[in-house]
Amino acid sequence: MTLSDVEFIKRYVRHLLPKGFRRIRHFGFYNGAVKKKRIDQIRTSIGQKSPKFKEWDWIKISTEKLGYDPKKCPCCGERTMVIMPRFASQRAPPKKENLNTTIIN
Repeated sequence: MTLSDVEFIKRYVRHLLPKGFRRIRHFGFYNGAVKKKRIDQIRTSIGQKSPKFKEWDWIKISTEKLGYDPKKCPCCGERTMVIMPRFASQRAPPKKENLNTTIIN
């Protein structure tokens, strides 16, 4: 499809919201709970196929693309390394000056 400059700008401007309006992404087909289902319905209604993406995990990428196996032990060379997720702390550690001022009833 080829568009003239003016036609492209006309079509582009249709997507701009008037001043003072906000796009609500948790309503309609942008709703996160039904987004994939609705977008697939929209694609089939206009005759467009859903894009197919390869699912990669970081271990597969590092092994195949970088030539590095993260599960391989650097000392013995065996594939014995276990990768554990690291959870972020929910809050900051207490301040040092507050450690000695605990209240015990």
